[in-house]
Amino acid sequence: MSKTITSRLAALKKFYITNDIDLKWKKIMMYVGNKKRNRKDRPYTYYKISKMLEKADQRTRVVILLMCSSGIRVGGLPTLKIRNIEKIDKYNLYKLTVYEGEDEEYITFCTPECSAAIDSYLEYRQRYGERPLKDDSPLVREIFDINDELAAINPKPLTDELFKYLIWRTARDAGILQRVEYTRTLRHPVKSTHGFRKFFQTTAIHAGMSPLYAEMLMGHKSGGLALESYVRPTETDLLEGNDKMVGYVGVIDALTMNEEHRLKQKVKELTIRADKVDELQADFAALKQRLGM
Repeated sequence: MSKTITSRLAALKKFYITNDIDLKWKKIMMYVGNKKRNRKDRPYTYYKISKMLEKADQRTRVVILLMCSSGIRVGGLPTLKIRNIEKIDKYNLYKLTVYEGEDEEYITFCTPECSAAIDSYLEYRQRYGERPLKDDSPLVREIFDINDELAAINPKPLTDELFKYLIWRTARDAGILQRVEYTRTLRHPVKSTHGFRKFFQTTAIHAGMSPLYAEMLMGHKSGGLALESYVRPTETDLLEGNDKMVGYVGVIDALTMNEEHRLKQKVKELTIRADKVDELQADFAALKQRLGM
């Protein structure tokens, strides 16, 4: 409620200032009240994201995977153009340049799972008439009539409000929204779009990434971390990490939504551990033999 009041007051303040009417704004703002959180700021779970992906169309799937695997803000999605993604073949993923040309410009990455979804989506657009794909075309475009050649070759970007609607609609269809009593509105205990950024941050850090790296990949240039003034990681550091810091590559498995992929990685890790145990047992047996035990 306080946010609504503040936004409306901002419009009124501009009107009065434009018309040279001086009001005591400090006193007026005293009556706005304290901000209250209606929802806890917590991340989506693997389960809920997976449920949304089940209901998502090809385009919305790209949006969801971009947000949860790169940490991008919903407001950054409309600015992404095709030229802002660069394939890194070594890891089969994309590097994203967000807010290109602005003071807030930064780079982040998306998982191979997300990269495959992007490739499939762009191939679909080309197959139905958007040929060639232009560098300055939006990465995610409006729905177009595949029988309308003119519409196909003239892609239009989506606004952040439309991106929010795509997420809301998919969450509703997936059944993870709850109808709040007395309000007739659908609510979710996780913020519909910020929950993906929270998922990225929480998951990456739990998987071993430095909080500094996670903040930088989310575009937090200041982020309240004084260490950033002294540590200047390169793009390679952010991607691959080093002997002291885990980079993006080290948390790809944790950020991947496909359950089969994660289970295969878990089996692989357990197999490696079992092999190490076997090696230790063999070494121990050899040592006992040499000692005559």
